[in-house]
Amino acid sequence: MPSPRTLPRGKARGAHSAVRGYLQRTSRRRRPEPRLSPPVIAWRTGHALIAIGFLASIGYVWWCAITGHRSPWLRRVIGALAAEGALVAANHGDCPLGPLGDRIGDEVPLFEIVLPPRAAKVAIPVLGAITGAGLVALAIRSRSGTEQLSAPLDPMEHPALHDEVAGLEEQ
Repeated sequence: MPSPRTLPRGKARGAHSAVRGYLQRTSRRRRPEPRLSPPVIAWRTGHALIAIGFLASIGYVWWCAITGHRSPWLRRVIGALAAEGALVAANHGDCPLGPLGDRIGDEVPLFEIVLPPRAAKVAIPVLGAITGAGLVALAIRSRSGTEQLSAPLDPMEHPALHDEVAGLEEQ
């Protein structure tokens, strides 16, 4: 069978022609991106930073649940995630900052910038479920005998710390 390159145009067979046809069809449908105004750029940057902070918070909850680590930051992270969850619930499952973006002139929701539309629609409920599961895992781990949230360490209860404190007091 001759290679697709030796056949006349439009006569190619197989995967090569399918890929070429797909690329031609999709490239024709693409509209040029409109230039974004400075307020929209600033808005998207700020909104993205907030989203990254919440994603990091979800990761921190899971890290604490898996490792048993506790710190004063954990309470703050849980509080921020709970507040965000309440705001999302009050906004019927949508990001509470969406209407502000609409007023500025940004018509594209944040998750639709980085995800396909179908995935973007389920991103917030999926992230809520992942957060909820992390909080449940954290609660189970806390009840199973690990230290309480943000509990200060008592050197008298931890022999290694007791020896270090005693060594410092002698100096």
